[in-house]
Amino acid sequence: MELAAAVLQTVLGEVIKVVGREAQCALGFKGEFADMQKMLDRATKLHADKANLKDMDQVTRVALIQLREVVYKADDILIDCLLRYEDVEGHWIRRSCLRITPSFLSKTSKELTEINKQLKERMEFLTTLPDNNTQTKHEEPIVKPQTRNVDVVIGLHNDLKTINEWISQKNKKLQRIAILGMGGLGKTTIARQIYNDKEFRRKSSAGLRRFDEIIWVTVSKNFNKDRILEDVLKKLGGTGSEDSSDFMTKIKEKLENKTCLLVLDDVWRIDEIIWWSDLCAVLTSTVSGRSSCIITTTRFERVANVVVDEDKRIHKPSTLDKQNSWLLFSRLAFPSSEGNRGKAQLEEIGKEIVEKCGGLPLAIKAIAPTMSSKTTIAEWTEVKESYHSSLIEGEDHEVMTSLKWSYYELPALLKQCLLCFSVYPEDFEIRAEQLIHWWIAEGLVQQRNQKCSLEVGYECLLGLTSRCLVEVVECRGFDGRVSSCKLHDIVRDLIIQIAEEEGFCSFNQQQGTQVEKTAPYWLAFNYEKDKKDEKDETVLGDNSKLRALLLKVKSPVGRIFESSLPSLRMLDISGSKLNNKEVKDLLVWICALKRLASLNLSNVEGLEELPSSISELLNLQILILSGCTKLKKIPDSITRLKKLIVLKVGGCSSLEYLPRGLEKLSNLQELTGFKVANQTKTKGCELTELSNLTNLRVLRIVIRDEAVKVSGIGLNKILSELKELKILAINADECKEQVWKMVDSLTPPPNLLELYLCNYNRKNLPKWFCPSKLPKLQYLSIENGDIVNMNPGAENESSNCKWNVLEGLCLKQLPRLAVEWKDLKKVMPGLRYLEVSRCSNLANKNFPCSVEKPGVWRE
Repeated sequence: MELAAAVLQTVLGEVIKVVGREAQCALGFKGEFADMQKMLDRATKLHADKANLKDMDQVTRVALIQLREVVYKADDILIDCLLRYEDVEGHWIRRSCLRITPSFLSKTSKELTEINKQLKERMEFLTTLPDNNTQTKHEEPIVKPQTRNVDVVIGLHNDLKTINEWISQKNKKLQRIAILGMGGLGKTTIARQIYNDKEFRRKSSAGLRRFDEIIWVTVSKNFNKDRILEDVLKKLGGTGSEDSSDFMTKIKEKLENKTCLLVLDDVWRIDEIIWWSDLCAVLTSTVSGRSSCIITTTRFERVANVVVDEDKRIHKPSTLDKQNSWLLFSRLAFPSSEGNRGKAQLEEIGKEIVEKCGGLPLAIKAIAPTMSSKTTIAEWTEVKESYHSSLIEGEDHEVMTSLKWSYYELPALLKQCLLCFSVYPEDFEIRAEQLIHWWIAEGLVQQRNQKCSLEVGYECLLGLTSRCLVEVVECRGFDGRVSSCKLHDIVRDLIIQIAEEEGFCSFNQQQGTQVEKTAPYWLAFNYEKDKKDEKDETVLGDNSKLRALLLKVKSPVGRIFESSLPSLRMLDISGSKLNNKEVKDLLVWICALKRLASLNLSNVEGLEELPSSISELLNLQILILSGCTKLKKIPDSITRLKKLIVLKVGGCSSLEYLPRGLEKLSNLQELTGFKVANQTKTKGCELTELSNLTNLRVLRIVIRDEAVKVSGIGLNKILSELKELKILAINADECKEQVWKMVDSLTPPPNLLELYLCNYNRKNLPKWFCPSKLPKLQYLSIENGDIVNMNPGAENESSNCKWNVLEGLCLKQLPRLAVEWKDLKKVMPGLRYLEVSRCSNLANKNFPCSVEKPGVWRE
């Protein structure tokens, strides 16, 4: 089951670092660490022989869980030792801020001896158990080639035709349609195709759209009428902060003289028939011969009968026939040949595997991508013969079997990454950034080759989406990088089952919610706190195992700072509504979490100042403070956090500057919200310090309308020193002429891939905006400015130069911009993605999409 493989590899790497480098950081325990290295190396090899979930007995499973617990203890000791030293130019130098006392040395000595003893015992026991594997498992790559786009839709033509015909009928004031079927049948896919149909958004000759508003709401098991109405209201432009009793009235006001397509996805029950009737009444009206429509997807017939009217427009999708099942499978199993494969024996075996999927699209999508890296008949035959070896009884057994196979075939790292999804509520939209920060904090994701840890994290997420185990909710248009995602409910059922079996956390199986039955390693709760239960407080018990804690509450977090959580690596309380006193109390508790690696305090209302004791979090790698509008000061002591790789302070409107000495954070990979200090802010970090942050991959800076003091190296070298920088964003709101001169004099980094210019209130782009200075630029975004053309800014740049590698372009709120589409394509021949909005001067320039309202074009 490989539940300890990722942890073993991570900790083994850290031990090798201690043993292989100078001996000081071992604090006199180099012998113990050397012994640990040998045993961890043996454990890694032994683990590969024993770990295979589909064949594992309970004794082996428990033994591997116990092994992982010992490895986690070793990880804690390693961090405690390493934090007492810092690596300066390849030499370990003792930190003065952490004392190495006799009591610490004595305690550590005993713990190391005990850990090595337990490792030896666990391995000796594992060697007595029989091997489960008859063959060496082929380890798949993290991201398989040519599998980025898994949004393959096949065999749904008749389904879409039927529903479109129902929607098009004009003799009803409200179309009420249900899509009914078992999990994995493609109900949501069909509804999504209807929702994304451009015909419904395109204006007719009379200037009318079929639907004025198109709204999607995911409902799932936990039916909450107020939340559904609040979601609808927000998507209509409301704030959602109104009294819930007024939601229906507000929606009616927003939809006056408008038609609406409302999709309610994955409805498990309708608690109040009267409420449903009221919702339908709000949508029951015709506008210029057009009517509104509600589409409900459900797996329950009783729900379908409630949501439709007397016409009983209930569509029941069929399973895919053999031809379409094979077409879907081959598109995903043979991506490099676009569904065609020359080896006849593989096709024959593949068709037998497809037959076992029962025509269920999700089952096929789950198993097919795992086959793309298998090239031998033996490998394909093993999948075919073992496919039904571990069926889960019930109507979804074909889907669950495919999903289990997909899980078995994952690399050890991706198994652990996928299990992290288990703590999120059903149908919850998960921010990719939060997941990646969690993986980094756990030590799962680390810098590899030339890729920084953040880049490796996105690669891991792509590895999960490319295998159809994780659904993409939102992604960047030009390159498909995931920004938010979710799990299909059947995938989640499997993941929470495995997470509980492997001892990471416990769940109420009926409700699918996390419970604190045993001390968990991960805990997430109160994501959607019931509004009727505002008095409830969040109280945690002591837990020496807990490594990740995610809180999402709209009321005080209670007394969590009374809990002892010494192993905590990741803490996210973003969005919590706390007053200043509560924040101060919480920060005292947080600053005692010595092993904490990721801290997210974004949008915490009462945060006004970080305490100087933040410097005690020497293991901190990620600090997110975005959207803390009351935050006024960050202490100088933050510059002691030498392991910091991400610092985000964007949207902190009250924060005037970051402290001087930021250049000491030499490991920074991402810096967002850096405000260039003016001459009067003598304590503020100057722009020149950035040139020393040579590991930066992402830099987002804010240049205000104040005089900028720049000293030391020349302006033209500040950014050019950042050889690794891939993403640069400059926000220059209402800047004075001398500031624009400073921006013009900058030399962009040589390897820049993405450039974002916001509030650029000049007619011409910077002088350095030209292909010769930005030869690798792939994406350009210009938002809110006065530019009039897209010509290169350099005076000596040839007028016929071309952006040959530029693939994506975003133009927003540029009312003076006037450029012909054909001219733009001429200088950007590789352009394949365009996003435009509120660019009125482009109205008659033959652009392939809307230029006033948000428009998107893809080649």
